[in-house]
Amino acid sequence: MKASFLVLLIVAFNALPLAAQCPKKIVKWVEQVSLDYPGVDMNQASAAEMKRIIYNLYSDKYFVPVFKKSIAEVSKKKLEYIVKAGYFGGCSSTIPGNLFEFSAPAENALGKNRNISANNMRDFSYEVVKAKAGELRNIRKETAALEKKLKEEKASPDFDFLVDWDRSLKSRYAHLLMPAEITSLTRLVSQHTQKIASDQIGFALAKVSILDNVYASLNPLLSFVADNGRYYSYLHESDKKKVDETIKNKTGQILDACVTADMKPLPSMQIRELNAFFESFNNKYQRVFNADQVRKANQEIIAAKVALVTKEKNELLSKIQSAETAADLTQLESFYLSHIQYSDNLEVSGLYQIMADRQEEIRQENIRREIARKEAIKRQQEQAERDRLLAEAEALKQLGFDFNTNGLQHSALFLNIFKGNFVDIPFNRDDMNFGTLISEYMYHYARTCSSNLPDNRVQIYEDQCKTESVTTNGFGVEVSRYCVDWVKVPTGLYADPNVYQAYSLVQSILDRDTFKHLGKMLTQMASGDGIQAMTSMVGDALSMKADLAELVRLNGCGNKAMKRFEENLIRFANNQAALTITGEVAGNEVDYNLPQNFKILIEDLIFENSKSWAMNKFIRNSVAGVSVTARDSQNRPSNMSASYQFEGLFGRQQYSVKISFRDGVPDCLYFQDYPNTCRTADRRIVAAFREGKYIAR
Repeated sequence: MKASFLVLLIVAFNALPLAAQCPKKIVKWVEQVSLDYPGVDMNQASAAEMKRIIYNLYSDKYFVPVFKKSIAEVSKKKLEYIVKAGYFGGCSSTIPGNLFEFSAPAENALGKNRNISANNMRDFSYEVVKAKAGELRNIRKETAALEKKLKEEKASPDFDFLVDWDRSLKSRYAHLLMPAEITSLTRLVSQHTQKIASDQIGFALAKVSILDNVYASLNPLLSFVADNGRYYSYLHESDKKKVDETIKNKTGQILDACVTADMKPLPSMQIRELNAFFESFNNKYQRVFNADQVRKANQEIIAAKVALVTKEKNELLSKIQSAETAADLTQLESFYLSHIQYSDNLEVSGLYQIMADRQEEIRQENIRREIARKEAIKRQQEQAERDRLLAEAEALKQLGFDFNTNGLQHSALFLNIFKGNFVDIPFNRDDMNFGTLISEYMYHYARTCSSNLPDNRVQIYEDQCKTESVTTNGFGVEVSRYCVDWVKVPTGLYADPNVYQAYSLVQSILDRDTFKHLGKMLTQMASGDGIQAMTSMVGDALSMKADLAELVRLNGCGNKAMKRFEENLIRFANNQAALTITGEVAGNEVDYNLPQNFKILIEDLIFENSKSWAMNKFIRNSVAGVSVTARDSQNRPSNMSASYQFEGLFGRQQYSVKISFRDGVPDCLYFQDYPNTCRTADRRIVAAFREGKYIAR
């Protein structure tokens, strides 16, 4: 009983110090490191700094004096001792950082790993810390050898050797060695590098100090720091100032001699010579532009020029007043006033103002001349237009044409169709406006001019719904109704077969391209213009109907001019070249003996058509793979294909397009997403193609 009590007493006594304070051995171990952080609270160290502290604690320099062996050789018992201290609250104020960081290497070596985070395992595992301790052992061997070498009485280390060490201490070793070690080694290396640098700079400075006071000596002086930068950067700041002062003084001596010699001819120079001298002088001394000697010389040059300009003031005023263009004034300013500031002389500043006033006068004169020129051109154009209209009226009279469009809202449109001026018609055949035009013309002519129709007249048919689909809700109320089956029914009205064919073709194109017109209206709706656009569309249709009725009334059913109007209406619908007033087909035949640039042609056709696309945006210069897929009897293209790219809802995409030709010129574009829908080739581009604008250069 007594023995057991004695054992418990001994255990309690041994445990007493741990319960009261951190073990002395741990305190001694940590204190060694804290000496290298004077005045720094190691418990507030950053994560990077904490790694350096832990690695050094376990390095030979600090670990061996306390535990007698390295981390790689220490016993299991001592590792357990460190782990206990890491979990002992009495050590919290002594141990740097987190208690678990401090004891993590020892705990990991014992295979316990309690409460050790993934970060601590990565940075403070036993293997990592042991490797860092070995790295520090090797570094300190190197630094010890360096210190010994540099502290020798006759030490004469190589400069490059010292520079390499300086770089290593500032980069490679900076995150491992303790701050006090880095500071001590850096100071020692710097003492030697500064001594060598001072000696080498001294030799070089002695050489330039005895240079002759001639212009050629400036270059080695001005480039001295750059040429000797290897040593100059390691000089002490006070030594740098001495070097800079020596260079400055020697440069001043050379400038005193050279500038004085260069300035001797100044009094005899005239303005032209002064201008040239100013440029050459400043080019020569541009590297020392701010030197006192150079600035003073420039002031003397400007003063001499001001004196000459003042002397020739009356001559200059006369030249300013006789100047006719802004270029004349610029030339005078460059010659007389270049390099002279307003503040240099009051009279000169007055000359600047006089020149500015004259420049404004010239500008106003040019404006008046330009207005007069434009007015003359306008008068010539107006006269040419009057002459053209007179000639056209005479030609119409000679040909027996009398086409009256007076008072019609669409007068210009009707005249362009009649004259065959298709280029100025503001829409294509696949536009709803043209659909309205040809439809209203056919129906009105059928109602009012039936006796003037040819013998082979044809009956006009309309679409009528045969079967409807009706949907009702659960209460039997109709919610939707649409036609599922259409039939053609006769109207009892008749038309010229050519007019009816043209009308049917246009309606077919419009019916197949309903989505394009719907998309256009939706886009207008989204932009806030939808109601206005629809109102305008209805208004245009009503005014077109009224104008066509009035056109027939003014000209009569059997009018020769009305017949020409009808012929060109048919040609426009069929995308054919127009008939001119003389009855000739407008436009030239394409010369296929010359190479045609079909890639650019197709590029322009797609771009022009893309202006009506609802969603997608054509990418310019993306057309590729152009190929002629069929030819007509005259070996002209009748079909072509190509690929193109566009930006849409799904990003950049590539589609194909087919182009049909008629009479050797583009007729329709059939895009991949609507392969059966004819998109009419822009007639302006087709006209340019006829005129040879797409010949390959």
